[in-house]
Amino acid sequence: MKYKIAIFNADLPMASVTQKYGDYAHMFENMFTRAAATYNSSLEFIFNTYYVYKEDVYPSEEQLGDLDAIVITGSKFYAGDDVPWINKLTEVVKKIINNYNKIKVLGVCFGHQIIGRAFGSSIIANPNGWEIAPYELQLTETGKRVFAKDSVTIHQMHQDIVREIPNGFELLASTKTCSNQAFLKGQQVLSFQGHPEFSKDVVQAMASTRFDNGLFTKEQFSDAENRLQKDTDTSLFEQIIIKFVMGNLIT
Repeated sequence: MKYKIAIFNADLPMASVTQKYGDYAHMFENMFTRAAATYNSSLEFIFNTYYVYKEDVYPSEEQLGDLDAIVITGSKFYAGDDVPWINKLTEVVKKIINNYNKIKVLGVCFGHQIIGRAFGSSIIANPNGWEIAPYELQLTETGKRVFAKDSVTIHQMHQDIVREIPNGFELLASTKTCSNQAFLKGQQVLSFQGHPEFSKDVVQAMASTRFDNGLFTKEQFSDAENRLQKDTDTSLFEQIIIKFVMGNLIT
């Protein structure tokens, strides 16, 4: 069974990450491939990446008609910024969600925020500061049905947040420091503030580089180091994403 997936790649990771682990598109390709091997080995994914942060190129109407899913990646940029490429991305995402019901849309971190912005939410810097490395998410009743658990743990790497639940969306999860961690819109749109595509090594490399560059304080970095000893539910998130793309999500 083949699925065609467009990846809207919204940034290039820092060199310390890219050299070892590839860019964000590669991380998602690896995530889908790994998850399929575990969940359903008959699945095959065909990827096409659009570098939306530097090229004004998106799928054509004809290509959209042939797509099964779109992924919007993370980014260091501010999703609420009034700049041409972010405005265009927001408009395109809103148009696709409103007009192409069969296309599944997955947003992660920056992508989660772009979806929020597209449907009326404001994007702000979290008054509680950064979330770095694994955090436990408390699930809503719908979230519990989706994950079949009361809570899940996922890697984080963000300071900005979606302030309000977007119009027409349902909240799935929250942390103590970020109330809007995951959204669902029917069987069509799924978004996470956390990073199911990140491995422990990727988060470690990002945290180390940002500490070395002075972006993270010693206290923040030490907290991240401690959190990185926690187990995550990454494999469960991967399975949920596969089910979502296939239209088999339990809600």
